[in-house]
Amino acid sequence: MDLAKDMGPDAPMVVHENGSKESLCPFALDVTPRAIAEIMHRINCEEADWIDDVRDHVLDHLAHGLGTGDVAGLASALEELLVQLPERSMGLSILEIGRVLKHGEDKYGDDRNWRGIPVRQHLRHVLAHLFAHEELDRSEGEWGHIYRACSRLLFAIEIELTEAEARPDVRRNCVPGERP
Repeated sequence: MDLAKDMGPDAPMVVHENGSKESLCPFALDVTPRAIAEIMHRINCEEADWIDDVRDHVLDHLAHGLGTGDVAGLASALEELLVQLPERSMGLSILEIGRVLKHGEDKYGDDRNWRGIPVRQHLRHVLAHLFAHEELDRSEGEWGHIYRACSRLLFAIEIELTEAEARPDVRRNCVPGERP
């Protein structure tokens, strides 16, 4: 397995039916989220760390939260990632994420391209980037996979919130720091 090739900036591109583009994610980690969570919990039960907590939030959302508008778990995952980043301030971490977003805008040609990608697909990429970081793949820089995971979490949260606002039958929980 060559994570640099599979997850790096030169990974093959995919074009969705609606024209949205993204890098191909060759790992279907979203297919069995509860089983993956259970396996990872059993393996890491004594040595769990922050990346396990983030992965648990994402897997839980895949298993139970898609389409509910409840993004509290995803917001917690994003918060957990942001706290781990080595930047001197949260502002600098956000700017680094902005650099990733700009790279995507330049690569895919549209700053709204990500809206056409399903939440499940964004979360698939989050998990792949977390595993790539954990396996010490530094083809994206020391923290590159984490910045990319943060970007995909931001996309997933934004899409979930937008879709929930469009559906009055969905009552969503507030994101930490958000007013009801």
